Amino acid sequence: MPFPTPTPTEHEAYRRSYERRRVGMLGLTGVAAVVLGVLFSGRGRRWLGEEQAFVAWLCFIFLLGPVGAIVWRCPRCAMSFGRRLSVDVCPECGLTF
Repeated sequence: MPFPTPTPTEHEAYRRSYERRRVGMLGLTGVAAVVLGVLFSGRGRRWLGEEQAFVAWLCFIFLLGPVGAIVWRCPRCAMSFGRRLSVDVCPECGLTF
């Protein structure tokens, strides 16, 4: 199903939505790095204990994937961008950001 060319107003709205989603994903990636770093550090293991740190790590990983998959989508066609954090053109609908 071909998508019609968006009006300049629609294109700007799509671009703003993309930027918000991109900032959210970069923030989520940063938080993930910090949390996982703390959980794997000696301090995290001392605070939580070895087994609890591992369980917390697993829970965090299993929550991170679905949240990323829900947030990191094209604002026009809702196709997932996958692992790419910088997308210039949606591979499905062709919308440029």
